[in-house]
Amino acid sequence: MKKVLIIFKPIPLAALSLLIVTVFLRFYLYVNSTQLIKEFKNQNFKEIYALDTLKISSRLNSLSSAINWVCLEGSVDNKLFYKMERGSCSTGFFQQKQELHIQQANNIKLVFTTKLPKEVEILFSLFLVLQSILIFALIVSTRKAEQEKRQSEIRNSKLARQMSHDIRSPLATLNTLLLDTNIISENDRDLIDKSLKRINEISNSLLMKTKEVNSLKEQIQPPKLFDNNLIQIIQEIVDEKRVEYRELVDVKIIVTFSRDNLKAKVEEFEFKRIISNLINNSIEARKLGSLLEILIEIKTIENKIIVSLQDNGSGIPESVLQMLGSGEYTTKKTGNGLGLLHTFESVKSWNGEISIDSKENFGTLIMISLPLIYSKEIKTILLDDDELVRLTWESVAKRKEISFKAYSNPDEFYKDIDTFDLSSPIYIDSKLGNEVKGENIAIDLHERGFTELYIASGFDKESFSHLGFIKDVRDKRPPWP
Repeated sequence: MKKVLIIFKPIPLAALSLLIVTVFLRFYLYVNSTQLIKEFKNQNFKEIYALDTLKISSRLNSLSSAINWVCLEGSVDNKLFYKMERGSCSTGFFQQKQELHIQQANNIKLVFTTKLPKEVEILFSLFLVLQSILIFALIVSTRKAEQEKRQSEIRNSKLARQMSHDIRSPLATLNTLLLDTNIISENDRDLIDKSLKRINEISNSLLMKTKEVNSLKEQIQPPKLFDNNLIQIIQEIVDEKRVEYRELVDVKIIVTFSRDNLKAKVEEFEFKRIISNLINNSIEARKLGSLLEILIEIKTIENKIIVSLQDNGSGIPESVLQMLGSGEYTTKKTGNGLGLLHTFESVKSWNGEISIDSKENFGTLIMISLPLIYSKEIKTILLDDDELVRLTWESVAKRKEISFKAYSNPDEFYKDIDTFDLSSPIYIDSKLGNEVKGENIAIDLHERGFTELYIASGFDKESFSHLGFIKDVRDKRPPWP
């Protein structure tokens, strides 16, 4: 509001200054015209009375340097008998007409037209243009400030609605746990602490965004993103939901993941909000009287983390699917449509993608794809099905404080392959059981871009001479002296 007032005040000041200059120029023109009549009347009474046009012209020309006149019209009994022009006889902003009556001869009338100097006309025209531009710019700024104020009020309203929306889940969890305060397990106390932490996060987020909205800055700085373990965040929210909805025996939440450390660059609080809202949506839109299963799966495909949430609930009609995410539509009686809106906006801001596939009466599948954050740690890796070999390498690596990881079979190895640095040394046994050949795995790794590949086997080097990319063929002893 203060910004609007500060901008609005110069508008009447600019208009007032324009009015003052205009009045001054008109007054100057009037004084100029009056002076001309006075001077002419004092010097030319006899000539006027005798209607001596030659002498009138001579007298008038003698005043040209003092008075800026452009036209003289003389009439007797309203009939024009004399007209002398140095410019246009018409009136305008820069010109003024004034009559001279002769008391001794009322039938004689002289009409003078005077004008402002050319220099004054030019300066005033420039001033008029500049003032007009200034007033226009101030009006545009005022309207812009008013629009910002309205947008700020709308954002504040949405923030209040969003806080009400987000704070509902942790409060419900606390309410469930505190129904029986006499028996609170250690696990429940931990959930209470986490729920209180979430409420605090929501409050802090609202406070920061409110400060941003009320700031006079045009642009709002985006929140900082950090590498977060999505599995840990999802598991925390799922634990909260299991307590919040533990009275609902017909609701089952299942979480599966390919490995225990999948990181993406996200805002932790917003990602928690997304998972919480999606689970709430599934439960609140479930089919009553039947078992609801919510399966949350976290996996990697190439360089992406895929978080999928699938339920067997009531599904979403085709006509409604296209409206989801607009912030103005919700399928819930007490909803406000903001949950999915924030989901779409947040995932997009993290360079991710989201898709919703649903069939009415069959269920819904929501998939979120985010760029995977690879581990930059370079570790030595061994793939060998011999347990004694693996234990020996692990013992030596631990004693020498070397980063090391051993795998007993290709399936375990490939689950973690996205976390390996392409320059990590990888040692592969030539025979891995189930007739799996280590050289075939080496070929696949080479095609993926891995550069430090070794065969750890009892065979001679000539057996692998066709694999020119292999750094070395060695025995099964640890490579560290």
